[in-house]
Amino acid sequence: MNTMQEPEYVDVDEHIVTANGEKTELIAPKKFEGMSFLSPSNLPDLSDDNVDVGVSIAPKYYEFLVAGEIVRAVYNGMTVITSNKNGQRREIDTVVFQNKDGVFLNSGANLVQQLRGFPVGNPIQITYLGKEKTNSGNEVKRFEVRVLSLKAG
Repeated sequence: MNTMQEPEYVDVDEHIVTANGEKTELIAPKKFEGMSFLSPSNLPDLSDDNVDVGVSIAPKYYEFLVAGEIVRAVYNGMTVITSNKNGQRREIDTVVFQNKDGVFLNSGANLVQQLRGFPVGNPIQITYLGKEKTNSGNEVKRFEVRVLSLKAG
């Protein structure tokens, strides 16, 4: 008969330490959900000789200014940004796209309308057509969005 009892587990806050081993005020996460870690032998060679550093994934707002301006990019989907125009906060649907210059946002209503429901990951060409007055007298930016077909090779 086994008389050993299961030890009592206590939920202890473990502080995160810096790369230099210094303790921080941050508490380590209890779980690492949705993450995967590699064995050191499976890590790719990330040395300077073996990589080209790409663009920042921090998005920037892309403001179309000149009619006829064209941007080719891969469509990443939609997100929501918050406008604080005139002290009034409101959420705005926003298009996300990326090319070799970076990751960009644009919340033009006409552009958002055209790309709503469009499949993520597809290459597109956005042409800014200029401003147009609506029936209510507001000016909106107009766009033409075309799907790009990549040539094999």
